[in-house]
Formats: sequence, C-alpha cells, structure tokens
Amino acid sequence: MNGLAAEVLIFRTDIGSRSDFETINNVLHHEHRIKKWNIDHEDIDHVLRVESDEITAKEVIQLIKQLGYACEELPE
Repeated sequence: MNGLAAEVLIFRTDIGSRSDFETINNVLHHEHRIKKWNIDHEDIDHVLRVESDEITAKEVIQLIKQLGYACEELPE
C-alpha cells in the first residue's frame, strides 16, 4: 500500500433486499482491494460506499452489474 488514506467511492444502486445484500457481500467481502464497504438501506438510492485505494469506480460498477444490479457512481 502507498500509505495514503483510502478513497471513498459512492454509488446509487438497486440493492434493496437482504438476499441482494448477501449476494453482494459474497463478492465484495472477497475482493482484496476493498478495505470496507456498506450499503445505506434507509436511503432511497440504496447508496453503496466503498473504501479503497486500489479499486476504481469503473471496476466496482462492473462487479455489481455482473451480479445483475444497477450501479451508478454519484458525484461527491
């Protein structure tokens, strides 16, 4: 690692149910480039926050879309 603070990437998703969360968890938990992540289920946009200094927003979007979910980066 480069010692810099991790970047927080923020996305709008359609990850709403517990089973959706479990599906995403199985992939993101095993992605070594992601330090932490969470989904705000209270937010209408089901906001996904990913903390990493190695993975790009485009790569996160690809991961989520491959699982069949919508994912779009939100501006800061």
